[in-house]
Amino acid sequence: MAEYPQIELSPPGEKERQIIVAFTGRTDLWWLRILKKGFRHCFLCINDGERWMALDPLAHRMEIGILPMSSDFDLKEWLEGQGFTVSAARVEAEVTKPAPVMPYSCVEAVKRVLGIRSRRVVTPWGLYRFLRAKEGYFLGEMEGKRRKMKGRNKNLLTKEII
Repeated sequence: MAEYPQIELSPPGEKERQIIVAFTGRTDLWWLRILKKGFRHCFLCINDGERWMALDPLAHRMEIGILPMSSDFDLKEWLEGQGFTVSAARVEAEVTKPAPVMPYSCVEAVKRVLGIRSRRVVTPWGLYRFLRAKEGYFLGEMEGKRRKMKGRNKNLLTKEII
């Protein structure tokens, strides 16, 4: 039996990537107008420490690209200034079971990248609420740790997380 080479895109011990998911109400597809305003499409951006990369799942193709900005550029703030709603995200690496079979959409593409297995998350608004609930838990968890560390600046800690 032949062995196939394994490619590890995120080796153990590597620092966690910064991931943001952006939501918008802009759409050219008329049937998406039934969705909540401001939450008709989503895409994600990943900072690997050297560069920002974007994955934009469209109805007719998947756009993947390296963004022309340095890794320390505040993309989250810039996207919010452009009218996008943005949420921090992380990969659910502990889950190893296969994802459920679901219709392809921008939400499903983002869920696959992040390792989200919830069948209930089907719209951009549902994904936003799911991520905000996770982010709130994560930030609350870090806030508790911050209280134990004397002399830490709250804004600095929050900026490191988001």
